Amino acid sequence: MNKLVQRKSNMRRNWLIAGLVVLALVVAGGIAADRFLKGKKHPGVFHMVGQVARNYPKSWNAEPPHASLVVSEKNYARIVAVVDSARARGVILSEGNDYVKGKFADADGTFKVKLRIKGKMTDHVSGHKWSFRVISRDGGDFLGMRRFSLQHPGTRGYLTDWLSHRMMRAEGLVAVRFGYCTLDLNGEDLGVYNYEEHFGQELLDHNKRPRGPILRFDPEEFWQKRLAWMRDEAVEPGMGDYQTARIDAYDTKEIMADSVRKAEFDTAVARIDRFRSGELPASAVFNADLIARHLAHNDLVGGFRSLDWSDVKLYYNPESGLVEPISYESFSGFPTEELVGAHRLYGPFKASDELHTQWLKDTVVFKLYIHHLERFARKEYLDSTFVALAPALDSASAILYAEFPWKELDRSVYYRNQEIIRTLLEEGAQLEASWSATEQGVQLKLSATSSLPLVLESLTAKDGTVLDLGGPVLLYAANSKGGTRTVKRDLPIVQDVNGAILQYRIPGSSVLRKKQL
Repeated sequence: MNKLVQRKSNMRRNWLIAGLVVLALVVAGGIAADRFLKGKKHPGVFHMVGQVARNYPKSWNAEPPHASLVVSEKNYARIVAVVDSARARGVILSEGNDYVKGKFADADGTFKVKLRIKGKMTDHVSGHKWSFRVISRDGGDFLGMRRFSLQHPGTRGYLTDWLSHRMMRAEGLVAVRFGYCTLDLNGEDLGVYNYEEHFGQELLDHNKRPRGPILRFDPEEFWQKRLAWMRDEAVEPGMGDYQTARIDAYDTKEIMADSVRKAEFDTAVARIDRFRSGELPASAVFNADLIARHLAHNDLVGGFRSLDWSDVKLYYNPESGLVEPISYESFSGFPTEELVGAHRLYGPFKASDELHTQWLKDTVVFKLYIHHLERFARKEYLDSTFVALAPALDSASAILYAEFPWKELDRSVYYRNQEIIRTLLEEGAQLEASWSATEQGVQLKLSATSSLPLVLESLTAKDGTVLDLGGPVLLYAANSKGGTRTVKRDLPIVQDVNGAILQYRIPGSSVLRKKQL
């Protein structure tokens, strides 16, 4: 009997020890997970548990569109070969990444497609959620799209790109259809995917634009250069640069077969090339207002990672004769660190400038950029945006939460960016001014000493006399290295200008600033 009691006591002790060990492992694992998440700038594991508990039930009533892809065993093997090659190389190149035939099915039926791996970076082929470019071969469509991408929602920032596209569409830009679905490939459930419209004429139809060429700067050499850098290989000067990139179009075969569309394409390319060389200003080639909205929006959503000419997509509107930006991947949802317009208008146009700098060196574009930036920086702009988008955002979020319940849209980032924009506008408007007497009158020395250009509008003497400046005086911004340009203005006046008031503003700003000499 004593042995039985002893055995039971030992068992209870062993179970207690085992339970304590398991508890210790769980606690240690939780602490390690918490540290890992916080190292990734996430609030931590306990916050994530709360997100899952709060958001996962929201997915129960969601009814996402479901899509199926079917490819033959042979074609699947070709896709796998592209994935393996990209993972080994570190980048996805077009070489060998050819379209294969397959079938696509959704609630409306089945149609023939061609598909391939899409993207450039290996986040598109990590894990089992590979990214696909899909094109209809027989007139079928998915949610009205005949060309679209299917990809891991993380490759588009989960909800951040969704918000960016909706905001840009509301601002009048051509914006792709963008949302979430579930997907299976050859019967294997791949879970929640992001669908994103690709560039075809139906995109223009959906955005109520006349059909015209959709353009890009060919990025192939850019990616070849990037791969060479990754391998520490030398590249030829100018290789993969914006200035030498060929302008091409989507639907090239259809364009070349249609004399009207080919003429539109040729016109668009010729005008963009004349802009790149400095022969035509940006506002004569591009829709200046839409370019300005696009750039200011980038500041609001923290999309500085998308400021790359290789990501720019354009549309030539044959009715207006102007080129428009297309809302494309924003890489957004980050704190804004510097304004898109900072250190851009630091001097006259140069053919060697980067695309965004060339745009903003046109004062027409720059003024509109500042105008929209001030508008976007008002709290009520975001307040009204989130109210208007609430039903659609709730629906998109619910679909996403079925697999990613911790991927909430952090609205505080956007409100914080508004504060940053207001601060950077204030800090970017620094004027340095002095004067000296000359035989003819007075010489002013003026310079903008920070990141934004200034325009001097008036000079008023202490007695209230408005002194003639001979028109507004543009002061270039300091360049990115802090270098400034001093403007000297000789005034044939005899009044004492000591204590006179200079009135100036950032070009396009509603805020008139003052400085005393």
